[in-house]
Amino acid sequence: MSMNTHIEFPKDQDRKTAASTRLADRNKISEKELSECDREQLHLVGHIQGGSGHVIFLSYPSGQIIAADAHVRAVPWVRKRGTMPLKRKGEFSSNNNNMDTTEMENKSREILGAFLQYWIPFGLYQDLFEAIEGMKMAKSTRTFHFYKHKRKSYAITLSSTSRDCSVVGLEIEEVDGNEATSDFYSTLVSLGRIMEFYVDEKIATTACDTIFNLLGKYDRGMVYQFNDDNSGEVVHEIKKDFVSSSYLGMRFPASDIPKSSRELYVKNGLRYIHDVESDETPIVDLQSRTANNNNNNNNSEMDLSQCRMRAVAKPHIVYLRNMGVLCSMSIAIVVENELWGLLAFHGYTKPFKPSLHQRIACETINSMVSVKVEALKKKAQSVRIIELSETLLRWSQNSSVAENLQTIGTDILHVIDADILVGRIQDPSKEEADVVVVGDKSIAPQDSVWAKFNDHPSRELCAINTRSALEAMGISKEMSPACGIVYFKHGLVQLLLGRGLRCQDVRWGGNPDEPKLKIGGILNPRKSFETYMEKARQESRAWSSSDLQVISALTDRVSEHSHNRMMSLLKADIEDANVKYFNAIARARENNNFFAQMSHEIRTPFHGVMGCLNILDESRKEMKTEEVKDLINTALSSGNHMLHLLDNIINISKNKYLSHSITREKYNYHTLASEATQSLKSLALSKQIKFHSEVFPQHDYIVIVTDKTKVVQIVSNIINNAIKFSPKGRINVKFQLAETRRDTIRKWGEVASSYAGTVYTMTEGEVLYSVSSVESEVAKLTELENQKWMLASVTDSGCGMKPEELAEMLQPYTQSGSGGSKATPIEGTGLGLFICVSLCHQLGGFLACSSTPGKGTVFHVAFPVGTPDPLAVDGDAEHQDAPAIISLPAETIPVQGPIVVCDDNKVNLKILQRALKSELKKRNLTVDVELANGGQACFDLYVKERPSVLFIDYHMPEVDGLQATEMIRQFETKNGLNPSYIISYTADVTERAAQLLLSKGTNEIMSKPPPKGFLEEITSRFQVVDQA
Repeated sequence: MSMNTHIEFPKDQDRKTAASTRLADRNKISEKELSECDREQLHLVGHIQGGSGHVIFLSYPSGQIIAADAHVRAVPWVRKRGTMPLKRKGEFSSNNNNMDTTEMENKSREILGAFLQYWIPFGLYQDLFEAIEGMKMAKSTRTFHFYKHKRKSYAITLSSTSRDCSVVGLEIEEVDGNEATSDFYSTLVSLGRIMEFYVDEKIATTACDTIFNLLGKYDRGMVYQFNDDNSGEVVHEIKKDFVSSSYLGMRFPASDIPKSSRELYVKNGLRYIHDVESDETPIVDLQSRTANNNNNNNNSEMDLSQCRMRAVAKPHIVYLRNMGVLCSMSIAIVVENELWGLLAFHGYTKPFKPSLHQRIACETINSMVSVKVEALKKKAQSVRIIELSETLLRWSQNSSVAENLQTIGTDILHVIDADILVGRIQDPSKEEADVVVVGDKSIAPQDSVWAKFNDHPSRELCAINTRSALEAMGISKEMSPACGIVYFKHGLVQLLLGRGLRCQDVRWGGNPDEPKLKIGGILNPRKSFETYMEKARQESRAWSSSDLQVISALTDRVSEHSHNRMMSLLKADIEDANVKYFNAIARARENNNFFAQMSHEIRTPFHGVMGCLNILDESRKEMKTEEVKDLINTALSSGNHMLHLLDNIINISKNKYLSHSITREKYNYHTLASEATQSLKSLALSKQIKFHSEVFPQHDYIVIVTDKTKVVQIVSNIINNAIKFSPKGRINVKFQLAETRRDTIRKWGEVASSYAGTVYTMTEGEVLYSVSSVESEVAKLTELENQKWMLASVTDSGCGMKPEELAEMLQPYTQSGSGGSKATPIEGTGLGLFICVSLCHQLGGFLACSSTPGKGTVFHVAFPVGTPDPLAVDGDAEHQDAPAIISLPAETIPVQGPIVVCDDNKVNLKILQRALKSELKKRNLTVDVELANGGQACFDLYVKERPSVLFIDYHMPEVDGLQATEMIRQFETKNGLNPSYIISYTADVTERAAQLLLSKGTNEIMSKPPPKGFLEEITSRFQVVDQA
């Protein structure tokens, strides 16, 4: 059964004349032109459509004209400066009224080899080159420029097929000035509505109808979707009333749109033919100019990939004429860099060229529809993956791969849309492999097929879509009847999925098997598009990228199962995964709590600072000196508290996310104990708390090996807690040495047993609550047993804690020690002990706490401290009293010229400048303090003034403190200058930051804000040098 697909045109004389003209003009196309459709590179056709506009190709950046269309001199402003423009046909002067096409072409050749700036208005030339620069910087292939000349408007499209824009094409066409402000914007509004209201598979249909109605010049619009075999089907159609034929539901063979044409659609998303009867305009270049002088008609082969005026291959013109088409436009829908389909539009009555703004709107549709279709495809793919994942939930870890395939194989085939699933599992203990076949057993592969994949990499999918590809691998139809397979292997497991041929009735637009080549190799574009019904057509289905993504979910599960079974670790792996999962949830919850708590804690002292400053700003004139001092002290106290909070946050970050580096060095035992208590002794006495410390043994000279920084931090933190919870009480700090770990535990146990409750921790996550349980666990340990241990105890007479409070005390954000009363909250974050516990674990020691409500609390911390080789003690004496420091030893600093302060923050500059001037004034030093806003400004000021002292901030935009310091040191070396003294100041107090700064030439590091006494100490070393 067939249906004639003719077009019924309105019966007016103009359309009859146009139809007869088309029939006559078909003879103008040569046999040579008809024979080169598939062989010719379509982007090198060497012509543009006649009447569509003009093109110029120039070399960039020289601006030399290397090619142009043969009629480009018809553009009134394309002329050599100082000459009159050539007039178009019908407008020539009496001296030029005999100028024909040949003469126009010769005139156009005159510009070849010349420079564009001498052939167009200079202002336009400058604008075009600015546009090219912008296109190059944006890494774009196209941009636009609009130009007015004597009441006419021109659109100039600039495009390039190369990234460096070495060759740029200019497409010149007249435009309607009113269209740019009306039709274009209304079109874009309509496009927005498409995206707003249509979010399903109808997006392409809606886009087709929108373009058809907006342009109004085409007579038929279609959505043309490609199949796996590159044939296409019209899945939607809209047409005008007089068009009686219909292509809806028809399929067209792949040969109707050759491969080269499909590839060009991916690169250039829109193609139009404004009149199939118009003459083409050749492109001439320097080579063709020479050839023309030799009477050789050789047109240029310029790359027209991005040229919308490009002429099309002659077979396509004949093809359209055979369909009765006079003008057409096609818009590509590209999904995942492949041609998904076309929005095709045909006009049968009048030529039509879409304007530039209309084409831009259509290309915008092209992008939006492509993105939406791709999103819909990914959504469908996600649905399939979820469905397969739900099926794979029934995959039993206690069953073999073969057993699982037998159980859920049918459901897997349904999701993957395959006809057969074959699993081959080779058990090393058996000679024969186990083979499981699920689905259509008639297309099951023979055993010899598996050997064809011996060299295929493990865990990689191998997809074969055609019978010819299988034959190329040596797999005949008898060996594997499936027409498309996917193969996978991992370890001892191999999988093969297959698809067989499917039969269906197909409604073709003409006979798809009609030969395209006549005898002699001449192309014969089809003349008939009558409906051709093919019954029971057998077709294969290619494996799409979406299919392979879904299959990957299956192969991942098979790989996991195969690996776990082979290694006999399935149960342990699952348990480990569960532990990690819950730990991740716990860490996430902990982090959330941390930031919520820190936000609250930081805002409280910040409010205190801001509140005091606001009061001072509003009422300082009426306030007494004592009141002002009180507010200032309150603000300083709040600021110090904020710094303490930030220190805690940094410590938590270090302990959780950085490697736990331990710096073990030799120190004097008595000196270390003194440093751990001295700074807090005055604080306790200022609060009327009795403070007593003792070190045992008292008089022996003892050298220990430990990380002094961490030990001092732990002990100081515990003493600070005791001060907070012991108002007007007493605190006793005691240091002892023990020969073994058991001796240490004995000393601790003697004290802890006299308190109501005890908590002890030595390893992360493990907490013990009695002396006996601790002694029992420690008896099992052998590591570090025979090393010397240092035990520090801090006893206070504070409110004490209940046993149940001790259980929560070591958790972050927890404050205990109220003796059951919460009436008087204690300021703090609840992180101090948490940090101490972490540091103790890093040092291999333990932390314990014993307490009785109303009596007080005692904390014990102990670490293995080892003893150095006695023979090495004297040689390393310099390390016994002080740890390594990050700055150079104190020395006199010569000051010559101004002191430079560099920061990108004006407030920081102002504060540090004022603080320095104050210290300099105290010491009667007359030195200017100059400011530099940023690293580059600092370097420039250094080169100009040559200061001998600079304070440089670390973190700054563009040129930071590291770069500025390095630039200064390089300048000094290059010019043989004495090195300036550079103090880097930063809020980044990590060891890595200090190492980086010192490596670039920093002399000393100052934290933000400066520690108390730092500026006083460093200015005391300043010595002004007489510059005379």
